[in-house]
Amino acid sequence: MEEKVEFTELEKSLVTLKQLTEKVDKNLSNVNNLLKENINTGAGVWDSEEAAQYRERWETFMEEFPDIIKTFQQQETNLEQFISNMKKTEES
Repeated sequence: MEEKVEFTELEKSLVTLKQLTEKVDKNLSNVNNLLKENINTGAGVWDSEEAAQYRERWETFMEEFPDIIKTFQQQETNLEQFISNMKKTEES
């Protein structure tokens, strides 16, 4: 039995992946800005040794974050290429 590639479903998945990647990127950027503005800044929101440690852990996480987003974007590119290749294959 020959299976057909469901391009519509793959394209929906691609759109969803792109939307989720953008949301994650935007939301983490917003949280990052909030933390930078309010934690261990001397503004009195949360200033202490614990705040400094928390902020340091967060900043370490944020150093890795661009790579995480790049991984998702690479998977978007891979899926786009797969869809394109499969469409060409089915057309021939």
